[in-house]
Amino acid sequence: MIMPTIPVTYFSDFVRGYFDGDGCVSLERSKGSKGQAIIRRLTVVFTSGSKQFLKVLARQLAEHTGIQRVPVWLSNCSFQLRYSTTDSTKLFCLFYKQVRPGLYLRRKFDIFAQYFQLRPSRVTDGIARILDVFQHGHVVK
Repeated sequence: MIMPTIPVTYFSDFVRGYFDGDGCVSLERSKGSKGQAIIRRLTVVFTSGSKQFLKVLARQLAEHTGIQRVPVWLSNCSFQLRYSTTDSTKLFCLFYKQVRPGLYLRRKFDIFAQYFQLRPSRVTDGIARILDVFQHGHVVK
């Protein structure tokens, strides 16, 4: 599988669709010394059977968002790109900044929203605008 040529206008839609189909988002949690829940990190993972596809995707994600280029990891019978907290928040902005209602998986969006609720210090102005749009149902401009 090779990465198709995606016009810049549609890149975020393509990546969000690929993420919704072959990606995941998760919160790594643990307990603190007093038994309180601690959110360790937010992680976004893209999975593919094609290492070459993921190499090109990693390069294009870096070009479009300024995130760090990550290596392609070999998993059980597949390859993965794994992004930690800072880059995952930038991917959130790419995925949802201009999304139309209904064109995303709500359960994945909700994991991001839960992270930002638990870690308000990570909410930038851009993230706040996206969360406000989703909360109040306005059309994203």
